[in-house]
Amino acid sequence: MSESLSEVDLSGAAVGGAGVLLVVLGCVVVLLAVRYRRENVQLRARNTELSMENDRWHEDFAAATGELTALRDGLHADCAYRGAPRAEAS
Repeated sequence: MSESLSEVDLSGAAVGGAGVLLVVLGCVVVLLAVRYRRENVQLRARNTELSMENDRWHEDFAAATGELTALRDGLHADCAYRGAPRAEAS
């Protein structure tokens, strides 16, 4: 059984190595897909939270705007501002 290195058949080892690399690559792809889905779920939840907060800000702003408009209209109705000439103001 004295074979030289040139006569050794390495095709089986090459196929085995390629198979191992293919399995490792498949595992990496699956892990990345799982991570992507988890981050996607987290980002969607955060987006929903921010959207709800934005809606609350819009509602608060609309309410404040309505209150200010009512105050302004009431002020103009009760005591309308009349600008005095400069000579009378001093």
